[in-house]
Amino acid sequence: MRLSFMLPFVACSALFSCRQADPTHTIPHFTIQNHLTVLTGDTSFDKGVSAPFGGMLGNRLILAGGCNFPHLPVANGGSKVYYKGIYAKEVVATDQAHWLHIADLPHAMAYGASFQDGDRLIFVGGMGDQGACSNVWSLQEDKEGYRIDTLPSLPFPMDNMGFTQIGSRLYLCGGNVDGVQSRELIVFDLQNVSAGWTSLASFPGEPRVQPVLCGFSDQDGKEKLLLSGGFSFARDTVRARVETSSYIYDTTTDRWVSASSVRIDDEEIALGGGASVANVGDEWLLFAGGVDKIIFESALNRSLDRQVYLQNQDQPRLDSLDFEQKNYLLHPESWYGFNQRLIGYEIRRGKWRELATHPDLARAGALVARMPDRFFILNGETKPGIRTPMIVEIHSSRID
Repeated sequence: MRLSFMLPFVACSALFSCRQADPTHTIPHFTIQNHLTVLTGDTSFDKGVSAPFGGMLGNRLILAGGCNFPHLPVANGGSKVYYKGIYAKEVVATDQAHWLHIADLPHAMAYGASFQDGDRLIFVGGMGDQGACSNVWSLQEDKEGYRIDTLPSLPFPMDNMGFTQIGSRLYLCGGNVDGVQSRELIVFDLQNVSAGWTSLASFPGEPRVQPVLCGFSDQDGKEKLLLSGGFSFARDTVRARVETSSYIYDTTTDRWVSASSVRIDDEEIALGGGASVANVGDEWLLFAGGVDKIIFESALNRSLDRQVYLQNQDQPRLDSLDFEQKNYLLHPESWYGFNQRLIGYEIRRGKWRELATHPDLARAGALVARMPDRFFILNGETKPGIRTPMIVEIHSSRID
């Protein structure tokens, strides 16, 4: 997404210097800063949402849909609320100015995909109170305000998928397809609308819900996709997995190959629920946020472990498991170990590297919007069930 958007800074900021290993190996430097919160006048929405739609239209930042637990925390039995309001804010507006309500999504939705196509935004799939949907909508400004149009629907309802864009082609990968975790990869070409959505080769291994997907061109100019992170639910006797492995898809051959796993200083990093931020020049792909592999994987497998302990009549482990379940949502944010790193994948070398770190990057389900020299991470959750309305701005000397 292309973004031109600025807010006054508050709280903290940090500067991370560029390091240079050799003349052909430049590591970009970043400045990470906090901003004040999103203010719309809707007190429930202003608590922050997870998995919203959005992007940039003209000189306005757009934030749409999303979900949260506004009335009672999920730990206390609160119910999730989905939103359909579409809000905009002028680039030149002060931070104290409210975001304007400009339109509504056809349904209250979250957990879909957002793309930029010139002067319009495209919102794909997602889910709400009535389940997942296959709808594809576009939002753009006209003489009478903003209008919402429809585009060819997905071949099936889809939510919590990875998504990326290369030129006119929109890619969706993994997530839930018609309510079932999947390995799907599909594409839609905005220059060939009549062809609709086309299925491509499924990625190897287990299904992945909430993976990250990022498009790029390699050193030979070939267009490829990098898939990483995500998780699979436990089923039958197969344990749930939080993935750190990665794959690369070649758009010319319709084939997947293994790529290096995300590992920083011998620590496996799970990017599931994180955000991909496309290219820094033609050298780096950026990723921020994501869950902790060990903690989240343990939580996903708790029901399966319980069955095993019951069969083995292992009461001490059952008691420990029940205690963990009862207290899982009650820990402070830091306990969940969400990823605080800004992680780069160096395209030429096929390696992962920590580029910066900041506590406010530790979130999942955030919206990413960008401009040539910076990008913004809006909202998201800081622990299971708890959202933030905070905006983080990340500057780089080299973002293309």
